[in-house]
Amino acid sequence: MTETIKLIETDGIQAGITDFNQLQNEEFNPERARMLARRQELISRYTEKVRKSTDDEQVFNDLIEAAESSVDILLDPVSLKELRQKRIRQIEGEDIEKNYEYYTAIGMDTDFWTSPEYLEYCKKKMPEVYNPDANQVANFVGFFLEKTGDEMTLFALGCAAKDIANGKVLEGISRTVRIISSELVLNIPEELNVKLAEDSTGIVASDKNPSGADVFYHEPSKTVYIKRPLEYFKDELGPIETVALFAHETFHAFQHCIEKNGNDIQKSIQYSQNWNNYIPLSVDIESYARQLVEVEAYVFQMGIIRQLSNTKLG
Repeated sequence: MTETIKLIETDGIQAGITDFNQLQNEEFNPERARMLARRQELISRYTEKVRKSTDDEQVFNDLIEAAESSVDILLDPVSLKELRQKRIRQIEGEDIEKNYEYYTAIGMDTDFWTSPEYLEYCKKKMPEVYNPDANQVANFVGFFLEKTGDEMTLFALGCAAKDIANGKVLEGISRTVRIISSELVLNIPEELNVKLAEDSTGIVASDKNPSGADVFYHEPSKTVYIKRPLEYFKDELGPIETVALFAHETFHAFQHCIEKNGNDIQKSIQYSQNWNNYIPLSVDIESYARQLVEVEAYVFQMGIIRQLSNTKLG
């Protein structure tokens, strides 16, 4: 029964006392315990959010009391779906009925932006972002592949691949990022970093890695993080594929640069929409692969593989 107490108690805040007392007189139900744990997780998360937003104790207590009743909406799949569809209608500008419970529930629904309902809305409203035209992508990325195909640039990328093949993996990866981000190819003004990272060190927080991938670019720190052992890139992925993979991540840095600088207004808007409503690999692999920022980076990655495969690395 001690484990059950832990399930329904978070950060020292005990909730669901009535339910717990009932559990003491019933046969233990794992599903019900999970439901109680999820209920308390939602309320605790909302409690932390509200505590940061107000110093008024009465307002705080009123909001938490509202959360106690609204949380049932989030725990019921049918009610949750209706809530999200109603919220999308509000985004569309429809005049819908709004009440205290509605606003409390959407305040607690932190997963809305990655929900199936919202992602479907994005795909319908912004096909150029979530299902981009292949020819337009090929034309845009092709301009930069012409630069990587330049004899001297290709030779430099070949040297990076040879570093990786010879066991100088981190050197080869760092050289790749420097070449691709330089004025020779993408002309990214900020210097990019390459760092090893392990969950156990606490370096990589979940918000740094929206894609869930083992190699990813983190925009705020201008860093490409590596969560794989370096031997993997030399022995399993291979030198050419490794160079292309880190070119892919560097292309994400380039997309962020365009979004921020706004020197291509249309692209800036599209990238902003995509990054703000990014579809992680863990949510839907097909939708993840079809969104603009990933399609462009993948086309760039595959183009470099083709170029290096036709080059003698020596």
